[in-house]
Amino acid sequence: IMSRGLANRYSRIFRGRDSPAMIMGLDWTNAFRGGDHLLPMMRLEHLVLTSVEDALTLGASGVSAYFFVGYERDEYEARNFESLAAICRECDDLEVPLLVQAIPVGERVAKENYADSLALASRMAVEAGSDLVAVPYAGTEDEMKRIVTAAKVPTLLLDLELRLAKGQPDLGFAQVTGVALDAGSSGIVLGRRYLEAGNLAEAEGLIRLVHGG
Repeated sequence: IMSRGLANRYSRIFRGRDSPAMIMGLDWTNAFRGGDHLLPMMRLEHLVLTSVEDALTLGASGVSAYFFVGYERDEYEARNFESLAAICRECDDLEVPLLVQAIPVGERVAKENYADSLALASRMAVEAGSDLVAVPYAGTEDEMKRIVTAAKVPTLLLDLELRLAKGQPDLGFAQVTGVALDAGSSGIVLGRRYLEAGNLAEAEGLIRLVHGG
C-alpha cells in the first residue's frame, strides 16, 4: 500500500505482468503517532488527500482508506464515514476495488467492547461499499470468526504496531496470524516494520503461512 508521493516516485516497480500490484492509500491520519513520536498525536485527525482517478493515473490496481470508530466526538466518526462513502461511490463509478482498514481507536474503546467496536467498524465499512476490509485481531478465534462471517467480504488481518485503544489485545502479530486464518481471514496486511532487514525472515514465514508454502 503506497502513499501518492511514493506511488509516483516508484511506479516503475509495479509495471509489467510479473510485478506486484499496487494499492494506493487515499487518505492520511495522525493516529499512528505514538508517545515516542517527534510530534505525538494530541487529537485524532483524518483527511482524504487524493482521488481514485488519480490513483488509476499512477497505475494503482486498487485503493485503500481508513475508517475509525471510537472518536471522542460522534461528528468526527460521521465525517470519516461521509468521506469513506464518497470514496466508495467513486470506486463504483471507476470499477476500482477498495480496501478499508477498519480500526477502533481512543478512550471510548475498552477491553469489554473491543470486539464489538471492531465488528461495528467492519460492518459500517462494508455498508459504505468496501470490497475488502482489514481489521486488527479481535482477541479470540471465536470473535475473529464472528467478524469475518459478518463482513461477507474478504477480511484481512491488519498488523497494528501501536496500541490505538485501551482494549486492543496485546498479542504479537505472528502469534495470532494462524488463529486469524483458521477463523476465516483471507490474508494479512503487514506493517512497514516487516520491510526492515532484520524482520524479513519473519515476514517470509508469515507469507508462507498465508499461502501454504
